[in-house]
Amino acid sequence: MMANTIRITAALSVFSLTLLSAEIPELLPRDKEVELALSAAPAHLRAAATVYVLERNGYTIARKGSNGFTCLVHRDHPMNQKPTCWDREGSETIVPAVLREGELLMLGKTVPEVQAEIQRGFDSGKFIVPRHPGVAYMLSSSNRLYNPQSKKVGIFPPHVMFYAPNLTDADIGSKGDGAGGLPFIAYQGPHGYMITLVPQTDTKSTMNQDASSKPPVAQAFGIDQLRSQREKSGNAYLPFLKVPSMRMGVYALGAGADDKQSPHDEDEVYYVLSGRGTLRVESEEHPVQPGSLVFVAAHATHKFHSITEALEVLVFFSAAAAPHH
Repeated sequence: MMANTIRITAALSVFSLTLLSAEIPELLPRDKEVELALSAAPAHLRAAATVYVLERNGYTIARKGSNGFTCLVHRDHPMNQKPTCWDREGSETIVPAVLREGELLMLGKTVPEVQAEIQRGFDSGKFIVPRHPGVAYMLSSSNRLYNPQSKKVGIFPPHVMFYAPNLTDADIGSKGDGAGGLPFIAYQGPHGYMITLVPQTDTKSTMNQDASSKPPVAQAFGIDQLRSQREKSGNAYLPFLKVPSMRMGVYALGAGADDKQSPHDEDEVYYVLSGRGTLRVESEEHPVQPGSLVFVAAHATHKFHSITEALEVLVFFSAAAAPHH
């Protein structure tokens, strides 16, 4: 999707990872790096944004902007490439620490070493967290994120982050699952973010897309990567696909957890990846285990219960409200 305890380094990125490594980030051709950095921002902000590119000695300015936004391909791990565009507040508070991260990684420092120095910078006042609400755009379809469990790099969906110190899902009336493009809170605490996922677009079209752009004809996902993204988000539910005809997410419940009992406006299908428990639908009880597939009609009250082994479930939702009674 929240962790109750979080270090200031979380302010640098919602998706920071820790992995011992002495590798250095891949350097991209300058024009490609600029294009990738700008793909993070809405089209109308790109032309006047400041852009940084990563070189052998760290980040350097490729272009000085005039609208207060700063775009760069954020590296907080040698294998991560996360195009991000911060507003003026983020440019003044978060970006200086991000620039130092890149410099340290290019020196061959390990991720823990980099995190420790950045933390010391916040502790000493060299770096500061955002002083008021603001926004960081991550609208690129090329948010590359390394998964230490699978040791593979995957893609995280485009999203928008708002600086949201100490805000909770309850404060904004959110269910915390991001369904329907609604916001949710990640890394709840003094350095939390309010995040909204947005529909994925083809990477090559992000620089010139318009309102008539069509979604890609295919999108591929890896369960290991989705699992890692859900765990990093701190949420039980991670939405990862939304197209006109359907949406999907991955849902996790620990052994003994008490699931919320509530109906949905769409037909849905649950496919159990792992774990054991029971799905109650109205008055019916359906024991589930790996491989179980259960259809639940729209508006039917349902919940998982009697979970004896932690459940991980793929959830498929139909396109719109269905007229079931």
